[in-house]
Amino acid sequence: MNLKIAGLDGRVRVMFAKPGGKPFTLEISPNRQHMIEAGKVLKISCPLYLKKPKTFYWFEYLPDSQALYIQYNVCDFKDATGNSFENFTKKLFAFADSHAVRRVIVDLRLNGGGCSNVIVPLLSGQGNRKRLP
Repeated sequence: MNLKIAGLDGRVRVMFAKPGGKPFTLEISPNRQHMIEAGKVLKISCPLYLKKPKTFYWFEYLPDSQALYIQYNVCDFKDATGNSFENFTKKLFAFADSHAVRRVIVDLRLNGGGCSNVIVPLLSGQGNRKRLP
């Protein structure tokens, strides 16, 4: 099926607009060698869970909700930089012990599984703390 959306020069013009924003047109050349991310074009921040999808494990404090967001993407005792999961949890709990944390979010949605023993320092460390929910 030919939708005939490209001009004779092969370029495609696409109109975008944020809710309540001014529409703008982006022209895409057929010779373009890289992908265009709509979020970057529209200056929309990506969802938190997509912030570091290739990082094995990381955390971020969300001050508005006093939440500690932990993303656990890969079940591995060491990440790509050689940092152990145990060291990661030590840093995480040192941070949590010095901040007002009312809730903890452990995001596993990008984790394909693996050795369940890897997460033990996180589970036992959280259970040993009176301040963490």
